[in-house]
Amino acid sequence: MKKKKLKKAIARRTKAVQKEEQERLDKAWRNLFIQPSIMK
Repeated sequence: MKKKKLKKAIARRTKAVQKEEQERLDKAWRNLFIQPSIMK
């Protein structure tokens, strides 16, 4: 019983981390594209 709960908690945490990672990547890409256009 305990192991199943642990697995679910880990899966949930992994999903949250992946989402944050994705958002950070999106921001980084946006900055890369926005900065060159500002410098022109």
